[in-house]
Amino acid sequence: MHEWRLFGRTAVSTAVAAALLEPAVRLVADAGRTAALGEWQVRMGAAAGIHAVVAASHTLWPRREPAASPRG
Repeated sequence: MHEWRLFGRTAVSTAVAAALLEPAVRLVADAGRTAALGEWQVRMGAAAGIHAVVAASHTLWPRREPAASPRG
């Protein structure tokens, strides 16, 4: 399904971004200076989670096909 392919892209991009951000946070090793970066990791995870819920909702309740036009 289209929604799940999009979610797959979102999940991969979230994982890559978090994987690149984590070493930067550890390199700085100052909680005061990297707190905002950690918050962004949480936001990325939340966005991916919301996207998963949307994809699941499209699976459970698919859109109806539009009715055929009576004019043919």
